[in-house]
Amino acid sequence: MTPPPHICGPMHQSTPVITLADRADWIMSQRKIGVSLKDIAAALGISIASASRTILARPELRAKEQPVVTARFSVTGRVHNQTRATTIRAADRAAAEDHFRRAYPGAEGVGAMRLGA
Repeated sequence: MTPPPHICGPMHQSTPVITLADRADWIMSQRKIGVSLKDIAAALGISIASASRTILARPELRAKEQPVVTARFSVTGRVHNQTRATTIRAADRAAAEDHFRRAYPGAEGVGAMRLGA
Protein backbone atom coordinates (compact mmCIF):
# COMPACT_ATOMS: atom_id res chain seq x y z
CA MET A 1 0.00 0.00 0.00
CA THR A 2 1.78 3.09 -1.27
CA PRO A 3 -0.11 6.39 -1.33
CA PRO A 4 0.63 9.09 -3.91
CA PRO A 5 3.45 11.29 -2.61
CA HIS A 6 1.48 14.55 -2.81
CA ILE A 7 -0.99 13.38 -0.13
CA CYS A 8 1.63 12.18 2.38
CA GLY A 9 2.78 14.04 5.46
CA PRO A 10 1.20 16.83 7.47
CA MET A 11 -1.01 19.35 5.69
CA HIS A 12 -1.50 22.98 6.61
CA GLN A 13 -4.19 25.60 6.08
CA SER A 14 -2.44 26.71 2.89
CA THR A 15 -2.71 23.20 1.39
CA PRO A 16 -4.84 23.26 -1.78
CA VAL A 17 -8.35 21.88 -1.33
CA ILE A 18 -7.84 19.44 -4.22
CA THR A 19 -4.94 17.83 -2.33
CA LEU A 20 -7.10 17.42 0.76
CA ALA A 21 -9.84 15.88 -1.40
CA ASP A 22 -7.32 13.48 -2.97
CA ARG A 23 -6.20 12.41 0.51
CA ALA A 24 -9.78 11.86 1.67
CA ASP A 25 -10.58 9.84 -1.47
CA TRP A 26 -7.48 7.68 -1.01
CA ILE A 27 -8.26 7.06 2.67
CA MET A 28 -11.84 6.07 1.83
CA SER A 29 -10.72 3.71 -0.94
CA GLN A 30 -8.37 1.97 1.49
CA ARG A 31 -11.07 1.75 4.18
CA LYS A 32 -13.45 0.13 1.66
CA ILE A 33 -10.99 -2.69 1.01
CA GLY A 34 -10.60 -3.31 4.73
CA VAL A 35 -7.35 -1.54 5.62
CA SER A 36 -7.30 -0.30 9.20
CA LEU A 37 -7.08 3.39 9.97
CA LYS A 38 -3.84 2.70 11.87
CA ASP A 39 -2.18 1.22 8.74
CA ILE A 40 -3.48 4.07 6.57
CA ALA A 41 -2.10 6.68 8.96
CA ALA A 42 1.28 4.93 9.03
CA ALA A 43 1.42 4.85 5.21
CA LEU A 44 0.62 8.56 5.03
CA GLY A 45 2.99 9.51 7.84
CA ILE A 46 0.24 11.14 9.91
CA SER A 47 -1.58 10.40 13.15
CA ILE A 48 -4.66 8.20 13.33
CA ALA A 49 -6.63 11.21 14.58
CA SER A 50 -5.60 13.23 11.52
CA ALA A 51 -6.65 10.44 9.17
CA SER A 52 -9.99 10.19 10.97
CA ARG A 53 -10.54 13.96 10.80
CA THR A 54 -9.88 13.85 7.06
CA ILE A 55 -12.84 11.51 6.64
CA LEU A 56 -15.03 13.55 9.00
CA ALA A 57 -14.29 16.69 7.00
CA ARG A 58 -15.92 15.13 3.92
CA PRO A 59 -19.56 14.34 4.85
CA GLU A 60 -20.43 13.32 1.28
CA LEU A 61 -17.81 10.56 1.53
CA ARG A 62 -18.98 9.46 4.99
CA ALA A 63 -22.49 8.98 3.65
CA LYS A 64 -21.19 6.69 0.88
CA GLU A 65 -18.98 4.64 3.17
CA GLN A 66 -20.22 1.08 3.33
CA PRO A 67 -19.58 -0.78 6.57
CA VAL A 68 -16.73 -3.25 6.16
CA VAL A 69 -17.99 -6.65 7.17
CA THR A 70 -15.29 -8.35 9.17
CA ALA A 71 -14.93 -11.87 10.41
CA ARG A 72 -12.49 -13.44 12.85
CA PHE A 73 -9.78 -15.65 11.41
CA SER A 74 -7.31 -17.93 13.14
CA VAL A 75 -4.05 -17.35 11.26
CA THR A 76 -1.01 -19.59 11.62
CA GLY A 77 2.45 -19.36 10.07
CA ARG A 78 6.11 -20.12 10.62
CA VAL A 79 8.36 -17.24 11.64
CA HIS A 80 12.08 -17.90 12.23
CA ASN A 81 11.42 -21.64 12.65
CA GLN A 82 8.72 -21.05 15.25
CA THR A 83 5.02 -21.52 14.71
CA ARG A 84 2.97 -18.41 15.48
CA ALA A 85 -0.79 -18.26 15.72
CA THR A 86 -3.09 -15.31 16.24
CA THR A 87 -6.68 -14.26 15.78
CA ILE A 88 -7.25 -11.44 13.30
CA ARG A 89 -10.36 -9.53 12.24
CA ALA A 90 -10.44 -9.06 8.47
CA ALA A 91 -12.83 -8.76 5.55
CA ASP A 92 -11.74 -12.09 4.05
CA ARG A 93 -9.16 -14.87 4.32
CA ALA A 94 -6.64 -13.21 2.00
CA ALA A 95 -6.75 -9.98 4.03
CA ALA A 96 -6.18 -11.93 7.26
CA GLU A 97 -3.16 -13.71 5.77
CA ASP A 98 -1.80 -10.41 4.43
CA HIS A 99 -2.20 -8.79 7.88
CA PHE A 100 -0.24 -11.68 9.45
CA ARG A 101 2.56 -11.31 6.89
CA ARG A 102 2.84 -7.59 7.64
CA ALA A 103 2.92 -8.27 11.40
CA TYR A 104 5.56 -11.00 11.00
CA PRO A 105 7.89 -10.15 8.10
CA GLY A 106 9.43 -13.28 6.59
CA ALA A 107 6.52 -15.50 7.66
CA GLU A 108 6.18 -18.74 5.67
CA GLY A 109 3.35 -21.18 5.23
CA VAL A 110 0.68 -18.72 6.33
CA GLY A 111 -2.84 -20.12 6.47
CA ALA A 112 -6.12 -18.77 7.80
CA MET A 113 -9.32 -20.39 8.97
CA ARG A 114 -12.55 -18.49 9.61
CA LEU A 115 -13.86 -18.71 13.18
CA GLY A 116 -17.51 -18.78 14.14
CA ALA A 117 -20.50 -18.83 11.84
